[in-house]
Amino acid sequence: MKTTDGPYLGVDHVAQYTPQDELHAAVDALKSANVPIIRAPVERGGGWTVNFLDPDDTQFEFHSGTLAERMKIQSWLLGER
Repeated sequence: MKTTDGPYLGVDHVAQYTPQDELHAAVDALKSANVPIIRAPVERGGGWTVNFLDPDDTQFEFHSGTLAERMKIQSWLLGER
């Protein structure tokens, strides 16, 4: 949501853990249903990820990495080794 006098509020997308062996099948199902995919399947953040839009243009993400794996990578990037 955008305010009239400031920055965006809220979240920019909703992420869901999806096991890697199911993620690529889910992508095929999204494509078959003509769901807009805005980031093709790519390996990043400790797993495979794909971003897509629902009918209201809310961005969703399926990611095969766990939150713990993503936090390790984020900590490393921030120099918190």
